[in-house]
Amino acid sequence: MDVDYHRPIPEDGIIKEVRLKEVVLSNKRKDFIEKLARSYTTQYDAVFVEKLNVRGMLEQDSNGRNIASMAWSDAIKTFERHGDKNGCRVMTVPPEGTTKRCA
Repeated sequence: MDVDYHRPIPEDGIIKEVRLKEVVLSNKRKDFIEKLARSYTTQYDAVFVEKLNVRGMLEQDSNGRNIASMAWSDAIKTFERHGDKNGCRVMTVPPEGTTKRCA
């Protein structure tokens, strides 16, 4: 069977399906962060979030695409919004001294 590699892929085919899956995955991530922020800010008086150097992580990590897709700054904003609503103090802390290396 010969495959014509120059033939354009129809928009309503594979590309549309991939875009739909990307939207579904993005919505699941956003929903998870919303639920986590709501849970933590209603359960605790204060929540401390590590201020990550995402740009540095993207440059050195081979898992950069997953890091970028998590939208860390949006997650922090979500925690702050829920903290304001639920009377919980949300603070960002510098990453120095917050992470342990596994042996």
